[in-house]
Amino acid sequence: MKKFMKEGVMPNLLRLKRRGVFIKALPVLSTHTPTNWTTISTGA
Repeated sequence: MKKFMKEGVMPNLLRLKRRGVFIKALPVLSTHTPTNWTTISTGA
């Protein structure tokens, strides 16, 4: 995504990145979908 933001392909995401927090997230080790969605939505 960083490449596309730099190239101007994803301007809206770049704008959100500049206004907030942008980090590399690591998923929960299991592939349990509800747990992963909770992690994504809460930033926990």
